[in-house]
Amino acid sequence: MKKYIALIACLTLTAGSVTLGKERLPLQKGGIKIKTGALAVPPQLAGFDKSGNPIYRETQPEIVDQGGGKYLLKWKGSRGEPLSAVYERSDMIDVVVEAAVSDDGGQFEYRYKVRNLESSLQGLGGFAIQTFSRSVASKRDPRIYFGKMSNLIPGFREDQWFRFGILEDKMNVNPGHEVELIISSPDPPGLVECTADGARPLMKGAEEEMPEVFSANLPGYEIWPRGWTIGPDSRLTNLSRNGRVKYLQEHLPEMLRFGWIEDQQMMRWYVDNLKPEKISEVRSRAQEDFNRQQITSEVLALVTYLLSPSQ
Repeated sequence: MKKYIALIACLTLTAGSVTLGKERLPLQKGGIKIKTGALAVPPQLAGFDKSGNPIYRETQPEIVDQGGGKYLLKWKGSRGEPLSAVYERSDMIDVVVEAAVSDDGGQFEYRYKVRNLESSLQGLGGFAIQTFSRSVASKRDPRIYFGKMSNLIPGFREDQWFRFGILEDKMNVNPGHEVELIISSPDPPGLVECTADGARPLMKGAEEEMPEVFSANLPGYEIWPRGWTIGPDSRLTNLSRNGRVKYLQEHLPEMLRFGWIEDQQMMRWYVDNLKPEKISEVRSRAQEDFNRQQITSEVLALVTYLLSPSQ
């Protein structure tokens, strides 16, 4: 029976770090725009007069772009007074994720450095990662919230996602800083998705509830910067040696696209030489290319552990 995955949230903050091999591309943003200006909405029922006739009021909702990802939400309250609140979108952040793997006696240790680049306009709010493992256990850290993400959320439905939320009253990962997360699992590394979100202040405004039309026009999880990393994948455990070679061959073009491999020529070398009889040569070459910062630690981990003689 497989051991539980131990997810250990070991968080440290530094102003810089040693890059693990070749530089990676930041997580990608969807470029989703928010509709601004006056929003068309029918008058709302405010009550009834003494004769029982309905009384309607105009809410006149409007979204004003204030720049830097902030929007002023304006509307008329129940007494006709002007009300407003400020909304800040969660993707005003530039994030690079570095992942490395080590084998600790049959348990794979995954280290993730989530770097909040200096170009960000927000602190890091959280980091979420996809896993393909049956059982998960966590070691809590008082500086973060850790938990499963609902698979009912669009974009997070495939297998199990976990999110580490930064508790801003206990720590901050401001632009130019990073946070490190460590998880362990008996399952070898495979390609998984990951995402991050920016820290936002609580939306403040009038005590009166805002018109529902704002919710329909403001984005949610879908704007979080998103990308790929490596994580535990139990589907690879029972693959044959040839099956793992094929898995790597199929995903090498994606690794080039992620910025994990120096160039097309280098990727081509791995495609051409990933053969069962050349596994030892490929593993040695991967270590050399990593030392020369021509591939990232993600590629090194996939080649090293998926082609390990013990696997």
